[in-house]
Amino acid sequence: YRLNVIVMDETRCINIMLWNQEAKIILGKSANDIRDLMKDANENACLKAFEPIIDRNFLFKLSISHKNVTSIDQAYNAVKISDDVALI
Repeated sequence: YRLNVIVMDETRCINIMLWNQEAKIILGKSANDIRDLMKDANENACLKAFEPIIDRNFLFKLSISHKNVTSIDQAYNAVKISDDVALI
């Protein structure tokens, strides 16, 4: 399972694809759990699921493909995530 998120810093916004393991790390829920919340159409529950990542800082290690370089709308794959302040 994957979760597409928009990440921004002071320079720009990019799309990052979080795979199930990465989604579990930062959200505390799997991508499957998030999908189930969205299917239930309970907007408050779905929004609440994303609260752990709003206004937080993360360091992403990304896998960059040829498509990322040649196309504007391609999502980058996150291969590692950290919220360790010393690393950031």
